[in-house]
Amino acid sequence: MLDILSIRKTLFMKFRKLFADLITIGLVVLWGYAGITKLLAYSFFAQQLQSYPIIKYYSTPVSIAMSITMLIIAVLLTLQIRMIQTLSLSALFLAFIKAYLIYVVKLSGMAPCSCNGIWPSTSWDVQIGINILVLVLNLTAIYFRKSTSEKNYNACHINHAL
Repeated sequence: MLDILSIRKTLFMKFRKLFADLITIGLVVLWGYAGITKLLAYSFFAQQLQSYPIIKYYSTPVSIAMSITMLIIAVLLTLQIRMIQTLSLSALFLAFIKAYLIYVVKLSGMAPCSCNGIWPSTSWDVQIGINILVLVLNLTAIYFRKSTSEKNYNACHINHAL
């Protein structure tokens, strides 16, 4: 009976790690695509940001900083450097972008730039919903990685102690 529980626990941990890895791959694609497209269309992106409330006077440095931040997150996730912290940075950046997007679309009443995210044919309400889903998946990856790494750490300690 103990072996079955042990196997079940091991499979569950592997599933968590696999699910977190798949989410991470999706985030690498998302941040890499967004960062590269914003850098390639830098002048257009900076011009679009000039119509946004609050950041319109800082559109050039904001457009550069956003693009570089997106690419840094993609690279750190790809290289698997400090995964919990990098996933947390990703979630924080997603939350910031989504909060500002909700402010612009819902509260100020203006439509943001025509770049409209990854799926140009969707409405901004759908885009916000998709972005919230991605944020939830990002937070799930953090939770799974934390629980997996803590259990791996504890298992290593127990094995070394024996």
